[in-house]
Amino acid sequence: LSRKWAALPERETAGTRHPLGLFHWMPGLRSDAAALVTDAMRIAILRANGYSVTASEFVAPEHTPKNRLIVATRLPSGTAAAAAVAAAGLAEYASLKHATGGAGIALEALAGDALARRLRLAEER
Repeated sequence: LSRKWAALPERETAGTRHPLGLFHWMPGLRSDAAALVTDAMRIAILRANGYSVTASEFVAPEHTPKNRLIVATRLPSGTAAAAAVAAAGLAEYASLKHATGGAGIALEALAGDALARRLRLAEER
């Protein structure tokens, strides 16, 4: 995500920059912000595919800065709870992707065509 942000042009629309432009174009901020947003996007994609997800630190931050553990449990398919989580996860991912300049993560492609179709539908709304 950090490399994708670095490649974004420094756009101005009606005299204003993208709200997250500082993260996109400032290398010192970009890598830290991209790591957090990438984890949030991973969680959203898992939720969009019907998983209940938790994230926690499993090693004290003073030992390693990148220590987030993402645990996903598949919800029973065909239930209202699974459908609600999937809809919320899809909306979360679409919103994050849009807010970050349209840059997605590799997991989006790995999640397959079904996710891509649902994302296109969400973006059309």
